Amino acid sequence: MQKTRVFDFLIIVLLYIALSCFPFGLIIKDEKLSWLILALEIVVQVGLFVFILLFSIFKSSLDYKNRKINVINTLLLIPTLAVCFSNLVNLRIANESIQVAANWSLFLHILLTNFVVINEEIIFRLLLINNLEFNNKLFVILLSAGLFGFCHISHFLSTFNPADLLIIVYTFLLGLLLSFAYLFSNSIYPCVAIHLLFNLLNNILFPYFTLNWVYILISALFAVGVAIYIAIILIIKTYKKNTSNQHS
Repeated sequence: MQKTRVFDFLIIVLLYIALSCFPFGLIIKDEKLSWLILALEIVVQVGLFVFILLFSIFKSSLDYKNRKINVINTLLLIPTLAVCFSNLVNLRIANESIQVAANWSLFLHILLTNFVVINEEIIFRLLLINNLEFNNKLFVILLSAGLFGFCHISHFLSTFNPADLLIIVYTFLLGLLLSFAYLFSNSIYPCVAIHLLFNLLNNILFPYFTLNWVYILISALFAVGVAIYIAIILIIKTYKKNTSNQHS
């Protein structure tokens, strides 16, 4: 990546981290105003989306073209849905009764999740991977996933709870799948769909669970298993492509 593109990308990433870790919850402590926190977070994410859009088009030198989707390759990503629904496994190991109420806060939470997912896919897949000048796809995947995971340190910076550092590892594994998905499909649309489904199940279900290491382990194993599956397919497809190029 050229220096100017690195600088432009860093501006977006640093703004993303700064806005994501803004402690609205520490300022507004009244539980009755939880909807206001969600509303403010939505405003922040909409503002970030508008900034990225305008900055990418009019100011930065970043390449943001979304290529034509490869439908056949996208179908190979169907097993990634297992990772999304792996969150439901916790229903089997949770001791408490789970009841998800449909209310105004739930609607705001879903709306917030949509904007967060779109922003993250634009930043860490569309802008980052498109502007990395490396032929080694595995390195690109690891770099994209690593940066995606690291930037989720914003959760820790907003709470300073050491347990939130686990989110970095968790999102790194998710980042592997999403980076694979982008390179497979040539488009962020499948990435948005997978990421959105994953986050919706997480954001809706997580507050109702007492999370433990068993749940984290199960979800991590799902992610690693599917990542290995996609990696094998990617290696096979790359080998076949290189072989056909040599013969031609």
